[in-house]
Amino acid sequence: MNRRDAISIAVLLLFSGRLSTFGSDKTPTQLQAEIDREPNPKKRLKLAVELTDARLKDVLSAYEAEDHGKEVESIKYYLSGLDRLEKAVKDIRHGGLTKESEIRLREQVHALKDLAMSVSFSERAAVEEVATRVAKLHEEILGSIMNPNKERDKP
Repeated sequence: MNRRDAISIAVLLLFSGRLSTFGSDKTPTQLQAEIDREPNPKKRLKLAVELTDARLKDVLSAYEAEDHGKEVESIKYYLSGLDRLEKAVKDIRHGGLTKESEIRLREQVHALKDLAMSVSFSERAAVEEVATRVAKLHEEILGSIMNPNKERDKP
């Protein structure tokens, strides 16, 4: 299986039905603007997960196209979306994190790890670094769901 096939399979597995059931037809730019305007932390979390899903789809498409410039740019945009997701997670208190967000983030971790295995060695470190950051956030969300009464670390 070549790189393009592996990335195509990752895209299909990650987004088969997920975006249509939980997401919307909004562009990532529209989602970012909506996150910035949204006062409700739970809605901001949902929007931020949608944004990272959309940005990850862009990342996978860029790697599938094998365009280094688009790969770098898409990773940058994905990390920007991840920053918004991390902020949304920190803004929620008292067990407001959802199982759906945990599942979606777990799927993103798997897609990024699959991507890291399919790219060249020289590209792998950057993708693995992003996957590690997403995995850490996933663990934080999972920990909050499993133990909602425990106070999360605040910076």
